[in-house]
Amino acid sequence: MNWSIIAFDTFIGALVLGTISTLGQYYMYQAQYYKILAFVWSVPLTFFFFINMASRAGIIHVINFSRHAIIGTTLTGLLAIMTILLQHLPMQYLVYLNLFLAVSFVALYFGLQIYEII
Repeated sequence: MNWSIIAFDTFIGALVLGTISTLGQYYMYQAQYYKILAFVWSVPLTFFFFINMASRAGIIHVINFSRHAIIGTTLTGLLAIMTILLQHLPMQYLVYLNLFLAVSFVALYFGLQIYEII
């Protein structure tokens, strides 16, 4: 186990999430903040971060990561579309529906052992 790599990855992750949290405190009530946050969260920069980690183990791990990233990204896209289509529902219901479906997706992913099949 290479602790310097773990420390570096931890530092980068903390820096990214800490920056997002700090910006959230400053711009919480500005509509542009959430638009920018959504873009930064979904832009391939986060994909790069994890691809970089996977690349240390070899190309097959990069390919496998990419396949499962497609699965997760597709499900996230479906949740985003559903949220937009159901925007007329009460906010709390919409949030809990997203939580329920996201947890269900994760449970199905592990329950059906998708990581072993694909």
